[in-house]
Amino acid sequence: MHRTLFALTFCALSTQAAQAKSPVDDCLRTKVWDTYPEGWSVRATSETQVEFGGTQFFKATLLKGRNYRVLTCAEEGVKDLDVLLYDKDGQVVERDQTQNREPMLSFSPDKTATYYIVLYLRDTHDKTKPAAAAWSLLHAD
Repeated sequence: MHRTLFALTFCALSTQAAQAKSPVDDCLRTKVWDTYPEGWSVRATSETQVEFGGTQFFKATLLKGRNYRVLTCAEEGVKDLDVLLYDKDGQVVERDQTQNREPMLSFSPDKTATYYIVLYLRDTHDKTKPAAAAWSLLHAD
């Protein structure tokens, strides 16, 4: 009896935790869902923390001839989150040109290769604590 009650309680708490989403996750999910009618599919997605003036790197192999889009959302209070795409040699191949907390970039590689998606927290209201950010890599043929 006690084991059954514990299992039911654990399952209920686990389900509640899985349904709880952060504001940046909610923002990103909305953006991703909005791209599905346009033919985009999710390749990868993640949530992270970025320090003021700091970066977070994510490695991805991108295929020649495929179209890619990186969508991002940062928490309120972030003034400027940058998203950049670097090649394996450390050269910037694409970057957003906006000054906001939800940058996006699009890219279609001319060869299959390893790339790095980089989030850079350029400016925020509270420079003393890391900011939450989420990103998603989408692809379309």
